[in-house]
Amino acid sequence: MYTIESSLKADLSIDLKQMYSLYKIEKPRLIFLPNPNNPTGTYVGENELVEFLEKMRSETEVKIVIDEAYNEYVRADDYANSMDLFAQYQNVVVMRTFSKIFGLAGLRVGTLIADENTIDYVNRVRNPFNVNSLAQEAAIAILGDTEYVKKAQQVNWQGLDFFYEKLGEMGVEYIPSQTNFVLFDCQQPAQPIFEKLLQLGVIVRPVAGYGLPNHLRMSVGLMPENEAAIEALKRVL
Repeated sequence: MYTIESSLKADLSIDLKQMYSLYKIEKPRLIFLPNPNNPTGTYVGENELVEFLEKMRSETEVKIVIDEAYNEYVRADDYANSMDLFAQYQNVVVMRTFSKIFGLAGLRVGTLIADENTIDYVNRVRNPFNVNSLAQEAAIAILGDTEYVKKAQQVNWQGLDFFYEKLGEMGVEYIPSQTNFVLFDCQQPAQPIFEKLLQLGVIVRPVAGYGLPNHLRMSVGLMPENEAAIEALKRVL
């Protein structure tokens, strides 16, 4: 068993045309499509995604797993409704998590939306009682708290817009994001900047392991935290 990596476009979005070309050569059994993508924050629009799925419609031996961990943060108008895609394409599987906007990361609970046959195979290999009863109750409760989700979205979008404004003023290039973080280009090796920020009490994420040695990923917090992060970044840069 091995993985096949598909490179990104110049704007760091997923290249579905290249992914399809690789599929035709390698014929993998699973295709993982993070939408939005981590750590870039980019996404695949509905038209492009549907075009890809149409090409894959007859490929019944492969499962296309759409990872939507950041689904609730998306503001793009052309973001696809994965539930509609799941209903239309037999080889589509959707994964979501309660660890992001719902704030239940410590409970390790998520959602798999798939056909009965796929779920049967997953149940054969997953650990018994892998999601405890308290985590399940918390997940059910948070799904009913729509006001909390709306407030969390507004806090996140306000924070992202603040980052965009301040990074722009500093002349720092960034990737517009559909998630709760922004990826920016330091125009120099990012590891020393990460370490200096750490000394100032600000933790960001180096992404050299993703082939982006000059970039850092910065998550949105509450506004005082966002302001502190930007001030620290100004000092370091």
